[in-house]
Amino acid sequence: MIMAFEKADQANHLKLKILAAVMTVGLFWVFLPAFREMNNKWMSDPQYSHGYLVPVFSLYLLYSRRNRIANGFPWQIDPRGLAFLAVGAIGYVGAAYINFDYLAVLSFLPIVTGLFVLFGGVSVLRWCWPSVVFLLFMIPLPFRVERMLGDPLQKIATTSSTWLLQTMGFPAFGEGNIIVMEKGKIAVVEACNGLSMLLTFAAITTGMAILVKRPLIDKIILLLSTIPVAVLVNVIRISSNGVAMDVWGPDVAHRLFHDQAGWFMMPMAIVILGFELWVLSHMFIEVPEVQSVFTKTGTKTLAVEKAAK
Repeated sequence: MIMAFEKADQANHLKLKILAAVMTVGLFWVFLPAFREMNNKWMSDPQYSHGYLVPVFSLYLLYSRRNRIANGFPWQIDPRGLAFLAVGAIGYVGAAYINFDYLAVLSFLPIVTGLFVLFGGVSVLRWCWPSVVFLLFMIPLPFRVERMLGDPLQKIATTSSTWLLQTMGFPAFGEGNIIVMEKGKIAVVEACNGLSMLLTFAAITTGMAILVKRPLIDKIILLLSTIPVAVLVNVIRISSNGVAMDVWGPDVAHRLFHDQAGWFMMPMAIVILGFELWVLSHMFIEVPEVQSVFTKTGTKTLAVEKAAK
């Protein structure tokens, strides 16, 4: 009798797996035009070149958090998943109606969530939600949002770099988005506003915050530091270009610091992030729990330390 039930469960799980595979293939077929547009953006715009790595990292998150479903994926139909699928479908159709590509790709996330819930139940959300949310970093921002973020970043980069150069003793002053120095000018153009660095670094910081085993407050501080660190690294790059221009001339500065320094921005930001984690680990010290244990005579007590979990 038990073996019969086990065979029935296996057959039922197989049917659900086949149905899930068919729906997943259909999902990618429906979203194929949106994925093509997104791929073109990844290939042509350096700000989103990290997009290829986002789905890979999302899959890794699923694997690394597999202990959240210790007994394996609970193959079962949960009708509540249809609500997520409906939200995604409405978003996709609405995006086509108003011709808003960002909403079309964004609707992919509730549909993926709906598939997880439909075939595994609401309990699997505890396992899969970080991976689904992380997929946001592969979606290019609308042009209006890019401009809304890029213009202030461009002004901040120009003003801060000018101030840093002046603080170091170099003659520099700002004219709009141009830093005027004794031996030349540094144009902080749109490509130098640091938005590309910010988007990529935000993805890395979020992934690190999910993976590291640290207190919640450490993770929140880590996420909040994304923008300041990205701006700081960009200011250091622009200022280094100004120093090189004043010391070695415009040609050397453009060839070595403008073009090559960009490769060091991300490693520098990661080093700053690691230093930040080191500082946080030394700022807060866990106090061990102390329990009193009576001796056999019952007259004395011993302090027994138990590591706080």
